[in-house]
Amino acid sequence: MEECYKKLCQALARRGGRYPGMDIPEFYTVVQELFKPEEAAMAAAMPMKPAPASAIAKELGKDGGETERLLEAMADKGLCSSFSRDGVHYYLGIPFVPGIFEFQFMRGTKTDKDRRLARLIHNYKEAVDRTGVPKRSLFPPAG
Repeated sequence: MEECYKKLCQALARRGGRYPGMDIPEFYTVVQELFKPEEAAMAAAMPMKPAPASAIAKELGKDGGETERLLEAMADKGLCSSFSRDGVHYYLGIPFVPGIFEFQFMRGTKTDKDRRLARLIHNYKEAVDRTGVPKRSLFPPAG
């Protein structure tokens, strides 16, 4: 297993959510379908708070333009979140669920890749549920 995917698992575990990163084979099958190795490394290193590409590049010791191109491609694929405020474009790492999972299906397409990804995500969900580990949520309980 490439180290970038292990680090992504750890990052998604810290981000929490209903189905966070979990070190099980089904997790790696899903993320290898979604993320190229360089995208996995970037997603693992992304902050949980919005930051411009230049700040992320500086933190990682990478080229700003190259980092921004990679982040834009990742945002287009639903692998991170991005927005603009006051003329500055920001990026942030997001959890698997809610987050990356939902972004994959917001396009409303029904391609072979969509169906394959849906099966892989379903298998991951089932595997996580079988572990019996309590699910965490990013949102406080209502009431």
